[in-house]
Amino acid sequence: MANRRKLALGAGLLASMAAATPRALSFARSLRTSAPVEVEVSTSSDFRLPALNREALDAVIGEASAAYGVSPDLVKAVIQTESQFDPMAVSPVGALGLMQLMPVTAAYLGVADPFDPRQNVNGGVKYLSMLLDRFNGNVALALAGYNAGPTAVARHRGIPPFRETRGYVQKIRALVSDTTSAFSIPEPRRPKTKASARRVASARAKARAASAKRQSVKMASLRSAAKRSSARATVRNASMRKAAASRVRSKATAASASKARGARTTVRSVRTVRRTR
Repeated sequence: MANRRKLALGAGLLASMAAATPRALSFARSLRTSAPVEVEVSTSSDFRLPALNREALDAVIGEASAAYGVSPDLVKAVIQTESQFDPMAVSPVGALGLMQLMPVTAAYLGVADPFDPRQNVNGGVKYLSMLLDRFNGNVALALAGYNAGPTAVARHRGIPPFRETRGYVQKIRALVSDTTSAFSIPEPRRPKTKASARRVASARAKARAASAKRQSVKMASLRSAAKRSSARATVRNASMRKAAASRVRSKATAASASKARGARTTVRSVRTVRRTR
């Protein structure tokens, strides 16, 4: 069931990315071709962006965490690492809002306005929940997928060897270390050294030699068994031929004796006839 859900989510993500890309390109072209608009901005000292209501944001985080089964402490650590709780944050690569959603990902997640804290948090928590499902609840791998992409995690069979991604996971781990969302980071896959490769090759060669030796012993045993069987068959055949010859001699002797008895009977009969005359 989990595999089917993962396949369905993956297929939906690819379809949404394909559908959203033309819209993003069209929007970019319209920005390049539209005429510049002059806007007067007050530069007085009392100019301020609207302050972020942390209490309201905590409530939004709690609702999204409950809806998608993700720890609110983990969500807050991701927001702190991604945007430092700046709802208007834009990264150099174009990630937007509190949880730094890429435009294509935001479109797939149903986020119409990435700068709206409620929409952004709901979309980001939903995406994080999908990654947790994909990596069987492994928080470190899910966070690595959030930063570097799930394909990179799958390709490297673990946290990718990117300095940014490893630092990202380490930072969030430190932020949640004193909470119930604490997690461990799996050991990185160690590259095989030349000595290790030689040991593996030597072990494989020994295994092949042992297998060849076992096969040789087995073949010798089979040949020996075949020879014994052939010898027994030869003895059996000789015995059968001897018995057959003995039977032939017995029959010949019996026939000769019968013939001799017949001849003696004939002779006696002739003598008896002569005497009677």
